Amino acid sequence: MLLRQLALVDQWELTRENIDDMVNIALDTSDQEWFEQLITMRNEKEREEQKWRK
Repeated sequence: MLLRQLALVDQWELTRENIDDMVNIALDTSDQEWFEQLITMRNEKEREEQKWRK
């Protein structure tokens, strides 16, 4: 993602792909706290998407 594409977090929505990319960065940097936060976000996004599929 280019820096010029970044905005305040409340102004953009993370996609599943964005979250997965950040999970990989968290793993590469051994940032366990960030990894856990991202996994929680990903799980919440999956639950939200499943609601719309039903």
